Amino acid sequence: KLLAVAGGQPSARGDLRLFDTADWKLVGSLGGHLDTVSCVSFSTDGTKLLSSSFDKTVRLWDVKNPKEPKTLHAYTGHSDFVYAVAFGPGGAWYATASKDRTGRIVDAATGKGLFTMSGTDREVLAVAVHPETGQVLAAGLDPQVSWYDPKTGERARRGGGASNETNEIALDPKGSLVAVAGGDNTVRTIEPKGATQLKSMAHGAVVFAVAVDPAAKRVASGGADGLVKVWDAADARLLATFWCGAGDDWLALTPEGYFAASDALAAKGVWKATGKPVPDPKLLAPLKDAAQVGKAAQG
Repeated sequence: KLLAVAGGQPSARGDLRLFDTADWKLVGSLGGHLDTVSCVSFSTDGTKLLSSSFDKTVRLWDVKNPKEPKTLHAYTGHSDFVYAVAFGPGGAWYATASKDRTGRIVDAATGKGLFTMSGTDREVLAVAVHPETGQVLAAGLDPQVSWYDPKTGERARRGGGASNETNEIALDPKGSLVAVAGGDNTVRTIEPKGATQLKSMAHGAVVFAVAVDPAAKRVASGGADGLVKVWDAADARLLATFWCGAGDDWLALTPEGYFAASDALAAKGVWKATGKPVPDPKLLAPLKDAAQVGKAAQG
């Protein structure tokens, strides 16, 4: 019901806004960060929101009434940019990832740091929490995913990840599949119990964002090429590609050639088949099929 969007002006101010997903109207603005807001994370009940920032802080907000958000605390234990943040199961604590080469586990009620997750001498870019075991997953310029015990802060094991930096980590709601966004232009899936890699999907550009669907059957990737791609998690097959350009232009495309597009783009676009322009619009008519695109995107 609520969408949190983060951004801001570097070294000037953070920008964090709340939108109602029913009508996409702005319902609240959360001020306080003094630099770009890098990541946001809702508690499972939707009443609290975490935000991490390049101002070296993490803020915990009460958004039960999104029109009147309240700051509950600001965690200041990091000495450099905080790249990512994630709630633990039940919302009693949260985990962070920072440029200062550490992750932290913080008590959500008091804002007091509980543990420091160390073991790397490189920036930690990504953090996620297993929804059932509570294990904290962290990675970054050291691309292998480290798995930490939230009760002790100790690293339990290490495995999976990109071949260079890992930019983001995502899990499905049951924690049966892990996906990582890689600076090596790939999305990789990991089996959580053994931390072993399952599949690698070539996005085609540096991947900054990744998500796993609730059934752990599809993985979505967002890259530096401006494309969002949806993959079949079982066989690493590309299902659909989405692109949104300047103005109202947009395109949704399947590997088989079915597409849906904005009217303006469909009218002015130069379409090719086997590398040659398609001169007759009638040839494209059977492929302009939004229902087929939707079907493909659903797997």
